[in-house]
Parts: sequence; structure tokens; C-alpha cells
Amino acid sequence: MKYAKELDWTVPEPLSVKRWENHSTYKIIQSHSQYIHGSVADLGCNNGIACCMLSNLDSVTEVIGFDISTKAITEGVDVIDKHQKCKPDKIKLKYSNLLKIDSEGDYFDSAICFHTLEHIYPEDMDYVISEIARVLKPGGCFVFTVPCEYAFSASDKHVSFFSIKDNDDYICLSKLLKSHGFDVNEIYEDATLDNREQLCITGMGVKQ
Repeated sequence: MKYAKELDWTVPEPLSVKRWENHSTYKIIQSHSQYIHGSVADLGCNNGIACCMLSNLDSVTEVIGFDISTKAITEGVDVIDKHQKCKPDKIKLKYSNLLKIDSEGDYFDSAICFHTLEHIYPEDMDYVISEIARVLKPGGCFVFTVPCEYAFSASDKHVSFFSIKDNDDYICLSKLLKSHGFDVNEIYEDATLDNREQLCITGMGVKQ
């Protein structure tokens, strides 16, 4: 079954507020906090840790996390309940395949998608990006990060590979987003962990 290997998978790291506040997820959210506001979608939310981080932004009124793994959603409810720095009244987690996001159109003011697109098969990528565009309001900000090229390639769950450059070997992320109506305001290789083996592509697009 396609995506079956994602259905029972969660982030393996134990819950540790200190550990996550030094993680690249926290740093990316903080560095883009002036653009993240209102109702926010966390696309591929896994165990909800980024939802917790988003809930602490004063500019954020609602966070809805979407994930294909019911195990992750179940674990996320517990994470949100136990996280010492979280505003659970702002957060809702929903089971959803990103090929058809369980949301009405033009709903979200902002969206994040961290280390999720690499789990989407290339033939489905256009569907997923079009769904992200559908649920965002015009002018909505989309903040993303994916492994750069074959970084993290030891993971057997990665099925798509991205580059900033436009070539036949990888999916050019900026070209993909532009084809679905996003202005790509920034995109860059992000050696957040100072380790070439874990180099990422991080950026921000705005729905036209």
C-alpha cells in the first residue's frame, strides 16, 4: 500500500522541551515568526511538537496539525497535554492525507511543512502543493524545510529529493512552488546543524 510505511511512524526522540528549543524546527519558527500569524496549518505535524511551539506565538490564534499517522496523532495529544510550554486550547490535531487536506479552501493565514515533502512520491507532489495552495488564503505564508538533495539519505522513508538548482536529478522546489501560484520570497541551503550530511533547504513562499 502506498504510504503504508508512514502510517505507524512517529518522531523517535523523547519529549524534552530543552532539546526541542535547540532544534532547527524551533529556530526556523522563531526566525519566521513575523510572517506566521492567525490560523496556522502544520502539514505533517507528526507528534505535534511544532504545534506546541506555534501556539506560543502571540500572533497565532489557532494551530491545526495534519498527519497521515493515527499513531502520531494519538501520541501528539499526549505531547500537547504534557508539554510545559504549550497553549493546548489553541491546538487541534487531525488525521489527513495531504493529497486531500481535511480543510475548506482559503482557510489558513499561514502554514508550515517541515521534513514532510520528502515522504511524498514525485508523482503526487503536484497534488500536495496544489492542496497547500488551496487551503491557504491569498497572501498566506508557507514556511518549509526539506533535506537538501540526498542529505539524510540513510532514511528509507525518503522518496523525493530536492535541490535549489533546476536540473533533472532533483525536484527544484522554487520552480514547483511557483508553478502553483507561490511567490518564493526566500530559499536557501541551511546547514543548521553544521553538518553537510544533514544540510536542508529552508524557505518561505507566499500564495499569490
